[in-house]
Amino acid sequence: SWFLVIVGDMIRAWALWIFFREVNRSLALLAAWFMLVHDAIFGSALMNLVSAALLSDGAGSLSALGREQLQSMVIHALEKFNYGFEIGIFFFSFHLGILGLLVFSSGYVPKVFGVLLFLSFLGYLLDSVVRILLPVYPEMLWTIVMGPCLIGELALMVWLVIKGGKEPKVG
Repeated sequence: SWFLVIVGDMIRAWALWIFFREVNRSLALLAAWFMLVHDAIFGSALMNLVSAALLSDGAGSLSALGREQLQSMVIHALEKFNYGFEIGIFFFSFHLGILGLLVFSSGYVPKVFGVLLFLSFLGYLLDSVVRILLPVYPEMLWTIVMGPCLIGELALMVWLVIKGGKEPKVG
């Protein structure tokens, strides 16, 4: 299912580039590229989940390893996935920040969505940097930071589904 999310993200990056290219072609392209970089890093991180699944099987050449060694390798693969995921989120945050700027300056999307997306950028950036640098991440901080982030993304998504499907008229 994660691979389907990546494919959906790539389609979304392309669709948002088309939707906002008349606002600022270069920024719309940069936003799309940040999303694609996120997807590439996330796809790479997903290979660690595949590794964890293969290791937990313990079949084939892995049968020579002890249970504790296999468990340790599975945990290590899961930790590598988490770090890769957070590095991907770091780049995703810049996608949201640029998208917020495009929304704010578009003239055809309500400015409030631009503000919400910029807050999402700050939240995701803070979340990814703290998770990468701190070994223990307070869950309360996650709740405080991620709530507004999700609101910004979901609000724009709902608006685009309801009102944003038409070619924008600029100028």
